Amino acid sequence: MKIWAGGPNSLRDMIENSQAKEGKAVIGPIVQELIDRGKAQGLAQGLIKGEAKGLAKGLARGEAKGLAGALTRLLEHRFGTLPRAVRRWITSAPASELDARFTDSLDAKSLAEVLPELDLD
Repeated sequence: MKIWAGGPNSLRDMIENSQAKEGKAVIGPIVQELIDRGKAQGLAQGLIKGEAKGLAKGLARGEAKGLAGALTRLLEHRFGTLPRAVRRWITSAPASELDARFTDSLDAKSLAEVLPELDLD
């Protein structure tokens, strides 16, 4: 909102109305009203941004947890009991990496082929 331009909520309109009603400028309450409006608007915007950020984080964590579970089940089904190092890797990997390893594990001949960086041989 342009507060100095004309209009029913503009600063100019508020000042002119207060001068017309009381015969003098009553700037203090107008300034306080503008500060209060700014605070309320800033708080609302902050809450919206915070909620969106929290939602995105929660969705990413949920996706990673689901992929971790699916990858664990697939690897156990294909290769048997998983070593601790594999389980640790799965619980700490980002969703994108879990997704890629899930795809790799579909055709892999061994667990070491899926996770070569763990030196499982």
